[in-house]
Amino acid sequence: MVFLTDEARKRNWVSQRHFEEANFEKGLRERLQELQQQYGGRIAVKSRCVPKGEREEEIWEIFEAIEAAVERDDRVVLDITHSFRYLPMLMVVALHYSRFLKENVQIERILYGALEALGTPGEVAQMPVEKRIVPIFDLTVLVSLLDWTIAIEQFLQTGNAAMIRDLSIEQLKPWVATTWGQLGGKIRGLTKALAAFSEAVVTCRGPQIRPVVQKVATVLPQAKQELELLPPFKPLFGRIQDRFTKMDLGDGVCTHIEVAQWCADRGLIQQGLTILREAMVNAVIERVLQQPDKLDDKAYRDDAECILNAHKCERSEELLAGRSYDLDLTALRKLWSQIAEYRNDINHAGWGRQDNQHEAEDFREKLSEFVSKMRQLLCET
Repeated sequence: MVFLTDEARKRNWVSQRHFEEANFEKGLRERLQELQQQYGGRIAVKSRCVPKGEREEEIWEIFEAIEAAVERDDRVVLDITHSFRYLPMLMVVALHYSRFLKENVQIERILYGALEALGTPGEVAQMPVEKRIVPIFDLTVLVSLLDWTIAIEQFLQTGNAAMIRDLSIEQLKPWVATTWGQLGGKIRGLTKALAAFSEAVVTCRGPQIRPVVQKVATVLPQAKQELELLPPFKPLFGRIQDRFTKMDLGDGVCTHIEVAQWCADRGLIQQGLTILREAMVNAVIERVLQQPDKLDDKAYRDDAECILNAHKCERSEELLAGRSYDLDLTALRKLWSQIAEYRNDINHAGWGRQDNQHEAEDFREKLSEFVSKMRQLLCET
């Protein structure tokens, strides 16, 4: 598909035998037709008229023409060599727009023929044709950079690593293959760890959360070493490293508390309340019952909940008899009741007792408040 203004069609598209004032004895259309014949008609050549783009409404006409030319399942190779002024940016934006609207559209290459690298137009005109070997710059990596920027921004804002995972499958596999595993393997390992973290949080897989946080913290520096070959990508992954450094605290309970804050910041309220509640149970098992290896034992979890629910569990004092601990159980029990109130309200979708129903906008603020209090009680003393 070749986009042409009226002037470009007359001067460069058609040959001089069709239009006396054409620039070339053999225009681009005729040269492409010869290429079609050379490849047995396997190349379809189409052209589409566009305005010059001298007014805003004409710019939108060009945008719509590009968008209309792209169809579902297209593999696009964009040559911007002869694009004028703002047109390369307009075309890239139009292609990204089409890729969003139309299923399975892929931008395979963005290419630029750097004629100016050979010299001035006058100098090039004096060169023998066989010497006019124009370097072709592959700018596709800029599209990849934009994709990764959007994917990492989406992950940091929502906690959803699906786009990062999909990009790693689509874009890193060729790097791994062509470099015999020297490039892309560590980055792909990181993206898998991020996807595992995302799934563990959204499904509240408590036992998996701390190991996967540690995995991310371990593979991030390794991935950044690979990114020495792709400098613009390093700051993007640096943003992830900054956030995960705050979560890998070396203490399971405190790590879960920071993950609950991660949930609060990203609107994952139900997950945050659930993770926070279970972190409190873990704290009692570890620091009161002195059984850090029994976190997944239902009997010990029931005992810990009994201690936290002292007002309605008769065995609470019996479980605490003869034990020494450094937790403020009074404050912890009060916070436990507050968390339970909001967690039950959200888990029952707001149905139930009128005095326990809360406004939707209250939950995020309350979750952050609960995180702060638990941090003070369990991680800052």
